[in-house]
Order: sequence, then C-alpha cells, then structure tokens
Amino acid sequence: MTETMSKKNEEMNQLHALINSQQKSIDSLNQNSLKSIEKEETIAERLRNMNQNVQDLLKESTISSGKVEDIASKVISLNNIMINKKARGNWGEYQLNNLLSVYAGDNQEIFEIQYSLKSGSIGDVALHLPGTEKVMIIDSKFPLENYQNMINDNFSELEKVNFEKEFKLNIKKHINDISQKYITSETVENAIMFIPSEAIYMYLCGYCSELIEIAHKKHVLITCPTTLIGIVFTLVNVTKDFKRSKNIKSLEKDIVRMYEDVDRLYTRLDKVDSNIATLQKSFDDVKTSSKKIGKKIISIHDGYVPQDDEK
Repeated sequence: MTETMSKKNEEMNQLHALINSQQKSIDSLNQNSLKSIEKEETIAERLRNMNQNVQDLLKESTISSGKVEDIASKVISLNNIMINKKARGNWGEYQLNNLLSVYAGDNQEIFEIQYSLKSGSIGDVALHLPGTEKVMIIDSKFPLENYQNMINDNFSELEKVNFEKEFKLNIKKHINDISQKYITSETVENAIMFIPSEAIYMYLCGYCSELIEIAHKKHVLITCPTTLIGIVFTLVNVTKDFKRSKNIKSLEKDIVRMYEDVDRLYTRLDKVDSNIATLQKSFDDVKTSSKKIGKKIISIHDGYVPQDDEK
C-alpha cells in the first residue's frame, strides 16, 4: 500500500514538473511573440517614415524639376534672343533705353529715343546737350556671334583667328556706319556706339587698340553700360549747371528784390515795436487810472475822507 502511494506521488511530481516545463515554454513563446510584435511594429513605423520621406523627396523633386524647367525655359528664350540678330538688336536697344530712363528719368530735355535726322537716318537715342540745338546720337550695336565663336574652345586655333578677324571687321564697319550716318550738320562732331556687353567692350579695350584708335579718328565714342552711366550722370549735372548759369541775371535780380523786401520788413518791425511801446504806455496809464478810481470807491465805502488828486 505504501509502495503504491509512493509511486503515485512520484508520478504526480513528474506531472507537475512536466506542467511547469510546458508553462515555462509557453511563457517563453509569449515573450518571444511580444518581442516579435514589437519588432514588427518598429519595422512598420520605420517603413511608414521611409514612405513619408520618399513622398517628401518626390514632392521636392517635383518642385525642383519645375524650377529647373522654368530656368531652362528662360535660358532657351534668352538664347533665342542672342541667336536671332534682329532680336539681339532689339534687346540692345531696350537695355539702352532702360539705362537712360533709370539714370536720367523720363526727361526729353536730356534724351529722346528713335530720333529722326533730316537725312532719313534714325538714331536709337539722341542726347540733348546744353547750349546747342545739335544732338549727340547713340547707336546700339551687339556684335556677338563672332565674339562667341572666337572664345569657343570647340573651334581650332585657326578657326578662332578667322573669327577674330571677322569680329574686328564687324566692329570697324559699325564705326564707319555710325560716323557716316550720325555725324551731320544736325549733330555735334561726335557720336556714341553703345555695346550692351561688358565682356565685348573689355575685349575691345584690352586686345583691339587699333579699333579704338579708328573710332577716335572717326569721332565715335565706344561705350558699354558702365561707361554710359558715367556719361549720363555728367550730362544731367552739366544741364542743371547750365540752366542755373543761364538764369544767373534773373537770380541776381531776385536776390536784390529779396534784400529790399527784408529791409522793408525791418522798417515795419521797427514801427510795430514803436506802436507796441506806445500801447504799453497807454495800458500803464489806464492801469494807474483804474487804481485811482478803485481807491476812491473804497474810501467812500469806508467813510469819506478827502484826498489829494493823484495823477
């Protein structure tokens, strides 16, 4: 009997041990499952963040692409202007007119655009100089093609030399044309060739001294935006000084009249001062009389006592 009970207890202990072992396995599995779930949630969160980042990048890429396309469109438009000779000429005239409007204002006393000469020639701009009815013509020229070609490394040195020769011939022709068309009996003895490009102007000054000399002999002044601004500023100030000097006699007369007016003003101020002094004396006399009357009234009220008259 005792042996049987012992066996049963042993079996029960083994059963409990088995149950505990299974429970531990289940707990371990649960913990692993929880960790897996947490990992999956972390991965899912990362995936969502990555997806959002991708969406943001796509959005920024779309915006950037739009900006790039806009810039490219503007570059193409500008390139089309530079390629087309007539459009390039119009752009040069626009830059010239805009520069004058900014630095001289909308003032026809200083300049006029599209100025017609009796010869039939039309200058891009005519500058009105003080002291004369004659004008100085500005003509815009933009010799770009050969200049671009001669600095383009895609061409051989021989080709560049040929482009430079063509460039110089173009400039020389422009100088002669301006000298012949825009220096007449209606103009002063000089004309201006405006080159919209600072780079081309600097190249002429640095490497084409013979062209500068030809222009000087032909009475043609070559300018760029920077140098033309200086000319415009000088013209505006000289015009103002000329107007002042032209009206100097009238100004002197006005100054003399102002002096006479000031002298009359001082005389009238002296009269006013004298009148004020007289008025002050009269006021003091009235004040004395009022005090005298007041004293007599008080004396009568308090009991009449004869008094000597006061002045």
